[in-house]
Amino acid sequence: MREIKREIEVLQYLYSQVLMEKDTYSFIIKKYNKTEDENENKFDIEFLEIIENAINEFKKFLISIKEMLKNRDVDKKQDDLLFRVATYFTIDIEKNTESEVAKHLVHGSQVVLNHYIEKLESEEISSKTIQNLSNRFIDFENKNIKSLSKFIEK
Repeated sequence: MREIKREIEVLQYLYSQVLMEKDTYSFIIKKYNKTEDENENKFDIEFLEIIENAINEFKKFLISIKEMLKNRDVDKKQDDLLFRVATYFTIDIEKNTESEVAKHLVHGSQVVLNHYIEKLESEEISSKTIQNLSNRFIDFENKNIKSLSKFIEK
């Protein structure tokens, strides 16, 4: 019983983190598209594609997590809307350069990744499906950080 409780806790935690990242990336694309005329050629097409691809991957993770929670007879945990909204205010598409936006996204992904790894280690999850999901998420985040880091001015 304790094992299932820990699994649920880890899945709910990951769900809230992935949702926050997906919403942040979506916010950037939405704001960029809304002000596209003013932002013409401001962001490299490859940079925008990385963000779009990340959004799609985040959606896949959310679907997998929801399914795993459903299999454990649990609804997803309510996310912290205030925290998610506060994240949006740190990104100003009109004023921030591509490098600044990339820096923000890389920092956010590093924080999420580090906290998730700590959470995973502290909970000692034995479920192979959660371990596989976690490994996929960690691999994805590392690749995403590497891809976005190319756009940060040194």
